[in-house]
Amino acid sequence: MQIRKTGAGRGAKWLNDSIHIIEKQARPILLGALMVSVLATLPGLFGPLAMLALVVLVFVYPVLMGGLVAMARSIDAGGPAAPSDVFAAFRNGRAGALMWMAVPQIVFGLVVVTMLAGALGQENLQLIATGEEPDYSQVNRGAIPWMFLVVVFGGVATFSATLFGIPLAMLDGQPGLRAIATSLRASMANLGAVLVYLLCMFVAIVIASVAMLLVGMVLGLILGLLGEAAQAAGQMLLSILLNAGVMAVLACGHLMAWRDVFGAEDAAGAGGPDDTIREVSAEL
Repeated sequence: MQIRKTGAGRGAKWLNDSIHIIEKQARPILLGALMVSVLATLPGLFGPLAMLALVVLVFVYPVLMGGLVAMARSIDAGGPAAPSDVFAAFRNGRAGALMWMAVPQIVFGLVVVTMLAGALGQENLQLIATGEEPDYSQVNRGAIPWMFLVVVFGGVATFSATLFGIPLAMLDGQPGLRAIATSLRASMANLGAVLVYLLCMFVAIVIASVAMLLVGMVLGLILGLLGEAAQAAGQMLLSILLNAGVMAVLACGHLMAWRDVFGAEDAAGAGGPDDTIREVSAEL
């Protein structure tokens, strides 16, 4: 598969075009993203099984994101879309390939946790395990710059593995590991565009978060009259809505980046998310 090299400025266009896709049919893709956002809050409700539920969510999330990407493709092509299309990858057989997208995130998370544990030290870990305040004087400050580098470069690498990997697995029908490898090569060839896109997304998320914070302050004052439970529920609702908006934009960004770098023709996209693999197979 040929990888096209684009200019750094294309990263900003990916974000801009993502918003235009949402404007075409905001209801289905935003409701689909809202369903994913709600599912993301469920692990905390499982009590002792919260960690297991979180692991399941880590593997399910890229599958649902693949459904959102296919939905975005259908919407952009003027085709049908429904919130339930977020589960399209389970219906068209691409769920297994998309679950591989969780592997880079898990590896990245394990590396960060290991480095954090090493920086805190065994005594502080024991204090944290018993619910006590850690002794920050025992923290290995020399490890902090290395942690910062790992978080920055590892985070970019992890994002790069899925930026093109999710649409490659969902829309092009590539196996999971091959999609990840191809995505990393495409990201390296278009590193400027990827970094600009990440920067634009970061700025957009900060602006949206500040707006939500202001709304949350007003809503908190109103719901505070009804009690702490109502206030906490209001704050959680705002968080879910913010996450849903970010997921919808990210899904459309995956589509725009994939189309721009791989020169994909999307005329077949009007058939709907469930027809994605059948259409790709027919073209091949």
